[in-house]
Amino acid sequence: MKKELRKLIVVGACIRFEYPAHNFRNVTSKLEPRRLRITSIRDTAAEPVEEQWVALNPTLLRGRYLVTGEDLDKGEERSFYVERMEKVEAFEEKEPLETAEYCVVEQHRVSFATSRIGEAVSFMMGRKRGVLCAVMRNRVG
Repeated sequence: MKKELRKLIVVGACIRFEYPAHNFRNVTSKLEPRRLRITSIRDTAAEPVEEQWVALNPTLLRGRYLVTGEDLDKGEERSFYVERMEKVEAFEEKEPLETAEYCVVEQHRVSFATSRIGEAVSFMMGRKRGVLCAVMRNRVG
């Protein structure tokens, strides 16, 4: 793994990166933005992928390092090969409520926040899950 990635890709870190929508040999695919909270890193040279999984997807482009974690946009566990990641950067996961008036809550976390209700409704309808909330603030003074 490249030296600069070793600092970013550690268990517990949140990273954002671009990854092919379809990661298969001889398939041209657009890159999609991803956000991941890393829960494990597997060196497949030391701990190879089981043959049954290789047989199920023989054209999958694999790499040496397999990173698994919580996909912060899809709310589910996902795995990605580091060698296929592009534009990797760390970020702090914060609840984005400072300037928001509306948010969508999924699985006990804010997954989207905006100052426009139409954007929040569109986001939620595209996901077909979540709860739309108005952000309330304490007004002191």
